[in-house]
Amino acid sequence: MSAAEVKDRANDAYRRQQWREAVTLFGEAIDLASGDAAAGDPGVEVFKIYSNRCAAYMQMGQYANAIQDARRCTELSPQWTKGWLRLGDALLAAGEKVAAYNAFNAGLREVPGDAELKSRAELAARHVASAP
Repeated sequence: MSAAEVKDRANDAYRRQQWREAVTLFGEAIDLASGDAAAGDPGVEVFKIYSNRCAAYMQMGQYANAIQDARRCTELSPQWTKGWLRLGDALLAAGEKVAAYNAFNAGLREVPGDAELKSRAELAARHVASAP
């Protein structure tokens, strides 16, 4: 089975709210896609699979894993806004308000002027300001 086919199965599991199954399948798709890329076939965009697995981890409340996947996503594709949004959101969910603010702003350095990143950075700044 190809990485794209496994990714589609993972997305289907996610839509059915089968988070554990989705995480497992996204992991398999990452392994397959990484092997394809190493063999010279870029195939599926691995950073998007990391992003999707991050979302599944978020649904499970596994924020440390979500943060790890979001960081990998931003490493692989720093110009992709959604990776930075996932990272900041995962950090906020984990209660890491300053780190979330920093992540959104790091995204803005990569994608200057992005309205959604700017809005989330402002939201994170309010969270930081209201922290005890």
